[in-house]
Amino acid sequence: MEFSAQEVRGAIGVGIAVGLAIIVLGFRAIFVIPRRRQLAEALAARELANIVEETNPTAWGGFCIAMIIVTAIGSLFTFSAATTVFQQIEAGVVWIGGTIMFGIGAGLGQKRSYTVYRSIHRE
Repeated sequence: MEFSAQEVRGAIGVGIAVGLAIIVLGFRAIFVIPRRRQLAEALAARELANIVEETNPTAWGGFCIAMIIVTAIGSLFTFSAATTVFQQIEAGVVWIGGTIMFGIGAGLGQKRSYTVYRSIHRE
């Protein structure tokens, strides 16, 4: 079995990308992560409070989440019942458009609340 020049170039490109990813991850494991741990330990001695963030959907956010589910189920049934390619394309476009539209609404329809707890001084 012979490989074309394009297949060989593609395999070389993937090999180079994997090699670079391994080098970057190794550098991060050796140099960056230990430095972050040292910084976190140094800051823990000066810690005054813990802040806890809670994210809950608003009424419109919950509506958008429900509509994402309804749109996905409706598009699935529409796609499976389609008799032509154009109906399948229409079902796909409705699914993508509904997911994007209601996904933005669900993402923006979040209420954030923060609770601050006093920290016990550690030494």
